[in-house]
Amino acid sequence: MLQVNKLSLRYPGAEDYTLKDVSFVVNSGERLGVVGPNGSGKSTLLR
Repeated sequence: MLQVNKLSLRYPGAEDYTLKDVSFVVNSGERLGVVGPNGSGKSTLLR
């Protein structure tokens, strides 16, 4: 199981958050799709 609660990230010098208050649970055997427009933080979330 992967559980994320209220994850927020703001890069140094940035005014806005890249990710803010992201929460989710992925149980064993489940899959998670991450979709959104360019620059919305998808790759940042997976790092």
